[in-house]
Amino acid sequence: MSFVKLTDSLNPIVQVSFSVDKLFDPHIHVYGKKLSGSHELWKHLPQPPVCNSKYSIEIVLGLLGQMTVCCGVKSDKLITLVSHANCEALGAELSATCSKEVHSLQCILLLFTGERCIFCGNLRKKLLMRRCRLQKSSTIALYKAKKRNSYLTSPIKRAKLRQLARKSQSLNKSVCKLKSQLALFKKQSSKCIAAHGEKLNDTDCDEMLQLARGCKGAIATEFPPGSFQRIFFDQQVKFNALKTKAAMRWHPAIIRWCLYIRSRSAKAYDGIRAFLRLPSNRTLYDYTHYMEQSVGLNPKTTEQLISKAASLGCFSVQHKSYVGLLQDEMKIKANLVYHKNGELVGFVHLDNVSNELMKIEKLADGETELAESLLVVMVRGITTPLRYPLAAYATRTLSSSTLYNVMWECVECLEVVVGLRVLFICCDGASQNRKYFNLHSADEITFKTKNLYALDDRDIYFISDPPHLLKTARNCFANSYAHSKTRCLWFDQDISWTHVSKLFHEHCEMAEYRLCPKLTRNHVNLTSFSKMSVSIAAQVFSNSVANALEHVWGSNVSSTVKFVRIMNKWFDIVNVKHLYEGKNSRNGDLVPFTSVDDARLEWLDSEFLEYLHQWTAAAESRQGKFSKKQRQQMQLSKQTIDGFKITSRSVAAVIRHVLQNGAPFVLTSHLNQDPLEQLFGHCRHKGGSNDNPNVAEACNSINTIRSVSTQAVCSQHGNTKAVASELDFTPVPKRTRERCGV
Repeated sequence: MSFVKLTDSLNPIVQVSFSVDKLFDPHIHVYGKKLSGSHELWKHLPQPPVCNSKYSIEIVLGLLGQMTVCCGVKSDKLITLVSHANCEALGAELSATCSKEVHSLQCILLLFTGERCIFCGNLRKKLLMRRCRLQKSSTIALYKAKKRNSYLTSPIKRAKLRQLARKSQSLNKSVCKLKSQLALFKKQSSKCIAAHGEKLNDTDCDEMLQLARGCKGAIATEFPPGSFQRIFFDQQVKFNALKTKAAMRWHPAIIRWCLYIRSRSAKAYDGIRAFLRLPSNRTLYDYTHYMEQSVGLNPKTTEQLISKAASLGCFSVQHKSYVGLLQDEMKIKANLVYHKNGELVGFVHLDNVSNELMKIEKLADGETELAESLLVVMVRGITTPLRYPLAAYATRTLSSSTLYNVMWECVECLEVVVGLRVLFICCDGASQNRKYFNLHSADEITFKTKNLYALDDRDIYFISDPPHLLKTARNCFANSYAHSKTRCLWFDQDISWTHVSKLFHEHCEMAEYRLCPKLTRNHVNLTSFSKMSVSIAAQVFSNSVANALEHVWGSNVSSTVKFVRIMNKWFDIVNVKHLYEGKNSRNGDLVPFTSVDDARLEWLDSEFLEYLHQWTAAAESRQGKFSKKQRQQMQLSKQTIDGFKITSRSVAAVIRHVLQNGAPFVLTSHLNQDPLEQLFGHCRHKGGSNDNPNVAEACNSINTIRSVSTQAVCSQHGNTKAVASELDFTPVPKRTRERCGV
């Protein structure tokens, strides 16, 4: 005997069925799914439940009449987010009889109260959150686009205006809210001051100063000598004790800190000076204008570098004298600025040879080009924290021959004038940099050249910046069977980005237990900004991603797993930052290099290069009718492969050379151009909203950074992470009174 309840629709289907078999056992099905034995319905029936009487059947039917069927999730927009592939990850199931409903696997089916059970309610919340994330990721912020409005179509213009209106409305609400909070704070603070405040007279001020002097013991206990807090407190007490304030001689650490604060915001510095005793703006001006704003090598810059190198012991210990040169270009605004010495600043200005060639071209063409970028050369110590901007050159279109003259001019200055030993040159993988490497040798891959200015038999090694190489390798990987699909990486198996994308969507995005907690949508769906992030690339090439891929799909993705692990090992080796990072993280690849027989050096020289060689050989010998272009697409780009080969050989050679000359350890993070990227970030931040400075503004920022030294804090949202360094107590160079015109 069976009782059936149908849905109220044009095509009715069985919603609830109640049947009694030959043994008088009751069975209830909802949308074809059997009701579990632990359901609350069975508790209202006689125990054990028997249906061999009219009374028992009436009870069951009465209860079914009082209960409602769980509606699950009925929204068509939410149901489209559920597919057969990700049902298990969501903990959901598609109804076999009703295609317009989705229920949780733990759905109760029948309810005494309400229309949706708690499990289906949680499923609906998950789907709503997922739809919200998809909408945010698919929405393009047109108001952030740099494309001119005249180039946009009418529909895009209207969409951009709507976005700007919503953004303006949101900002106006935020401003009104902040204004109301500020007014409330002022009102409360005024009441508090009026009720509890007390104005200090001269006697009270003296007592406050005595109280500050009495706190010296607590300050001495809390902060050790040499700490910035201790220095700051002592300087405040010393200034207040002076009768003639002009006689104050500020500590170099305080001068550098004030220079840094003022370089970030002059208004903020004036606000701090309203409460604390700090150097005046005129005093700081003399420190920042110790040397004139100029491009190229400057004698004052060389003197300051010699003083800084001497304070770090670079001339007393041999291994501390080894340095490298970092060079890169920063985009600047092309305009002219009149300098007080009568010179127009903003034209292209390079080394002496290039300047003479430009003069000849100017006589022939009659035109002078404005600079659009600034080439900055920085000195980086290998075993010391030396980071010093040596020179800046105003350029427009930098060529390899021009770069050749500039870099050898800087090498000559360091070797002959300063007395430091140049051991490597680091730059990114731009085309002119690769051509510059090849100018030194006829070999296919040039990773070193003879140092012409060295007194000993020493080479200069070329290094392609490891973080840039990691990003280019990730970009090739991301375009393999995905995104632009310009690559079809293959090494015995397909090395596909879809493996990482599938891992994220099925086992990370909506899963209760994420296999890769750091893997987010920004790692998978790359944008123009996320492509520039080194941390995102490093987290994709991590052991956690490799282990998750191997755990889920096993040998089917073995080539992808091997590629990810090799990239992770290579970047760990060339990016050792701290003495104890490897020990604390239990990662042997992050341990500093202390021996020339380190197995990691052999891995860089042989195993890693052999892996790249075998990959190339496998792609070239793969069976099938493939064109030359298709076989090239099975590998990383040629520029990336050459960069890996140059960097691996050079890093291993530099480490061996420095260790053989007495260095106790080597941190390989000193062989990349992160300090130069941080310098560019300081130059852009110094101008506030003006993040595109001209030649004069950029040179002024670099002069300030030279004085601030290690006390410049890099941006928390930047692409590099600063390593904590000690305070610099060396005197800060200052303009003489005669030069000030006094």
